Amino acid sequence: MSYLVAQISIHDRDIYNKYREGFYDVFKKYNGEIVLVDEEPSLIEGSWEHTRMVIIRFPDDTEFYRWYNSPGYQKLAELRWKASESNLVLVKDKRSKSK
Repeated sequence: MSYLVAQISIHDRDIYNKYREGFYDVFKKYNGEIVLVDEEPSLIEGSWEHTRMVIIRFPDDTEFYRWYNSPGYQKLAELRWKASESNLVLVKDKRSKSK
């Protein structure tokens, strides 16, 4: 499994809402699953200056990149880029699976 972890600081809610309105129509085609979305995470250590946290699970990196690089998502992402600043990381679950 691969996970997209996004820290997002939204500075234009109206434009970001347009991104959200179109998100699921594009996303549903790519075998991803939204694990969580939180706009009020509880800070335990360090600092947190973001307004949104998102974690999305994909079966593998290939499916993530198929979604992320798709023309439909790239067009939609332009709205996110205008409305927010983001840190995105793709992480892999490398734990061995028990049989």
